[in-house]
Amino acid sequence: MVFVAISCNEIRTDWGEEQTYLGRPDFLKSYPGAGRVKLTWYQNADPKIETTVIYWNLRQDSIVQPFNRNPKGGYQKDSVIVSGLDEGSHTFELMNRNQYGEKSLFSTVQGEAYGSSYIGRLRVRPIGSIRMTSFNDVEKNASVKINWNAPTANCVGTIVRYKKFPSGEEVHVRVTWPLATSTELEEVGNRLFHPDDMIYLTSLYLPAGSIDTLFSAELKEQIVSYKPIAGSRKSYYANNSGQVIEGDPNHPDHYSLTPNDVKYIWTTMPQANINLMDCDRFGDFAPFTNFTANLFRFTFNPDHTVDMSGYGGTSYTISNTGGAFSWEPKTVSVYNPETREFKMIYKRTLNATRIITIFEETLVPR
Repeated sequence: MVFVAISCNEIRTDWGEEQTYLGRPDFLKSYPGAGRVKLTWYQNADPKIETTVIYWNLRQDSIVQPFNRNPKGGYQKDSVIVSGLDEGSHTFELMNRNQYGEKSLFSTVQGEAYGSSYIGRLRVRPIGSIRMTSFNDVEKNASVKINWNAPTANCVGTIVRYKKFPSGEEVHVRVTWPLATSTELEEVGNRLFHPDDMIYLTSLYLPAGSIDTLFSAELKEQIVSYKPIAGSRKSYYANNSGQVIEGDPNHPDHYSLTPNDVKYIWTTMPQANINLMDCDRFGDFAPFTNFTANLFRFTFNPDHTVDMSGYGGTSYTISNTGGAFSWEPKTVSVYNPETREFKMIYKRTLNATRIITIFEETLVPR
């Protein structure tokens, strides 16, 4: 059978029969969304078009879109949102028809639906630093400043939420890009691992053409001020013969810090959980200012023991006690989730001199 086209709406067979077609949807476009796709098209001036049928999933699924002709006639834009789609690419076929059984030829367009896999790859806008800028000793809350790094592609904003302490007021701060490079939070709580004192962050994404704003998973952050109420240090030197000499004449065995000499502990970015935390100082040494060159890290274990690690460039390393020498204490650092206190014991090894200093201290929330 041979078909010869006479016009865009008529087809004649070689024995003279004619098949009349309605005008088909033109200029199809698709716009991605979360589990859905928006389709737009133009209808031509054919006055006999009554509905548009949208097929997908190999024509196993379909919806019918009624068409209301503008009395002025001419080309007219139409659209529909197809929901309940699986993640991935979909082929949509559109066909016009009317009550008399007349149909158009098919028009085809591809559309993308976002799902859990795509959304799961979205990340919170990178944080350059998060630090306390002040602490209220009466109210036991802090001012916290977040410095932001540049966001990844399609990130249009970040929402920071937390509950003020002690009022319990819930605060939502909208951070827009590129205007905001830092964010100040006031009256932030100060109790380690307390759910009401967490800072939650989620970023908003708007991919090109998307009809939906997508949200990354929330990132939990917390920064806590601690003060040492007891502290001691004892140094040992291992000579070339393996002999251990106790004592370091340059540093006393015991130390004490004033109430203002606090230690800040905060979660380590980026992570969805909070089992890793960094501290700005060890022992009675001065706080770090360069956190790239220095590190003092706590790793929380399910049994509430705490592993210690860290470094100071090439000068020293920090680790648990009991590893290298028989004389090292075998006790471990622990965290009390009820009182939120630390009983800390760890060592610093000077890489050049092999002096090992054992630190023991008790830290309580400020």
